[in-house]
Amino acid sequence: MGMRALPNESEFERELAIFQVEHETAQQYFFSFVSLRGISGSNSAVLRSMNETSLFWLTVERAMLESTFIGLGRIFDQRSPHNVDRLIATGTKGRALFSRQALTARIRAASTDLSADAIENLVRDAFEPSTADFRSLRKEIDERRKIYKARYSEVRNKVFAHNEVADLREANALLEGTTVDETKALFSFLDALERALWGLFHNGHEPILRMRPFVLPPPKNVHGRPGEKIYLQVNAILQQITFGHTPKGGSG
Repeated sequence: MGMRALPNESEFERELAIFQVEHETAQQYFFSFVSLRGISGSNSAVLRSMNETSLFWLTVERAMLESTFIGLGRIFDQRSPHNVDRLIATGTKGRALFSRQALTARIRAASTDLSADAIENLVRDAFEPSTADFRSLRKEIDERRKIYKARYSEVRNKVFAHNEVADLREANALLEGTTVDETKALFSFLDALERALWGLFHNGHEPILRMRPFVLPPPKNVHGRPGEKIYLQVNAILQQITFGHTPKGGSG
């Protein structure tokens, strides 16, 4: 019979699961927008096809962009009920969750066919984080929040969330403060943070942020993240609509 879950274990797991859904969903919206903009800007046949139903595509584009900013707001806004600060705070307060004893209990509960010796081998070198380790992660988060507050929060609040900006020129001026490369870097960070915390909780790995840049179009031999997968699928859909066929591999 497995050991009882330590206090707050279910809370951290829940916050980590919510964080994964939030950042991956926002990632999908953003890279859908990038793919839509990219192929329509580089392929005149696709652009002509989209112009035949332009109102639909303008609506889709607006929805993708709006959902990206709303999603980033839920992650970075400290007033959001399940923001990234709450995730880190839950882990910091419950550091006992990351002890070798707690990891042993989780592995035993998840893999009933493993022997005690096998589990001992798995957890022998497990990393047990200190308060300083979580402080370091929080510092990395704070650096990205500064970027969010400087160039994204105003767009989210004034243009998308509350519709305070009615003038299109003013809205475009706010949007010009953000860049595709910077947004890609934010999603690369969020992806790395989630993977680091998952590896710490489930495998006892030191939470090192290994940020993989999003290369577009993504290499075919790289395991696709949600943003990379949706980028290729949007491309494939537009090719199908325009030419009646989907290119091999889903890319244009």
